[in-house]
Amino acid sequence: MPPTQGSQFRYEDQYVQDDKGVYPPNVVPLDAGEVVRNNERYIVRDLEIKDNAGNIIWTVTITNLKPSQQTIGHSHAEGAELFYFQKGRGLLMLKTDAVNVKPGLHIGIPKGVFHKVIATANEEMIFLTYFNGPLNRPKERFKATT
Repeated sequence: MPPTQGSQFRYEDQYVQDDKGVYPPNVVPLDAGEVVRNNERYIVRDLEIKDNAGNIIWTVTITNLKPSQQTIGHSHAEGAELFYFQKGRGLLMLKTDAVNVKPGLHIGIPKGVFHKVIATANEEMIFLTYFNGPLNRPKERFKATT
């Protein structure tokens, strides 16, 4: 609810500060995510965006997929996923179909559809995925390793 005229609400009091800077509410730098996977295939970070009550309203996953590697194929029973490809070229497998992907492309994956990403070029791929709410990934499979 917006402040009423004459109230003492000050937007700047709602800013968040960490060791990298000061941010308005709900503005979170992408490198703030928790590393959930780090191996010879990729580095995967999860970034949870919460509302004022502490509920996860979005989960953003940032993946750095190494050249000529692929993600583990999977699907999400809890909801749809939106991909945004930021760097590199490759293929997005949807069930048995392959879609060429490149920077700037957005692709929505419906709930329950099997998918994986394959880096086909000799360069790293970076892509972000967005989930509405928490991401229920099997933690033991995605435990961060060095």
